[in-house]
Amino acid sequence: MTVSLRDARHAPQQRAWLERSYANWLTEFTRRRVTADEASQGLAEWFGDRRNTVMLLMRDGLPAGFSVFSRLPLPSLDAFRMQEFYVEPQMRRRGVGRAAAPLLFDRFAGQWEVRELRRNVPSVYFWREIVRSYTDGRYEESLVGEEVVQRFVSNGAR
Repeated sequence: MTVSLRDARHAPQQRAWLERSYANWLTEFTRRRVTADEASQGLAEWFGDRRNTVMLLMRDGLPAGFSVFSRLPLPSLDAFRMQEFYVEPQMRRRGVGRAAAPLLFDRFAGQWEVRELRRNVPSVYFWREIVRSYTDGRYEESLVGEEVVQRFVSNGAR
């Protein structure tokens, strides 16, 4: 299995897949059926904000998920906040997310912040393990409202 990243702005042929996957993610997250118009509007907001980067998570050359993160306005260094990270249900627990996350951190060096809803126990567990492994335990974790937040520094490709 080969996992790679593709900038979604430069992959218009995957736009329909991204719209379907985003609608699936919204449905899963909100626990209600999401219309195609809602999904299209959400994607337009992502792509309309120049601070956002939308990456496709590719498994063996085919889309398996997506990630959205934004550049934070810190003057002294590059800083990023993970906004969304989604792996298609049939691709979960197959190593796609575990392989893709470090690729993102390596490709975009700087201060990172990853947030999960505290009630989303699988997500909290996943990100704790990913960040702990990626940083060799050198990260900070805090609880901000209903979110668990991990902060760490990526030095880029190793």
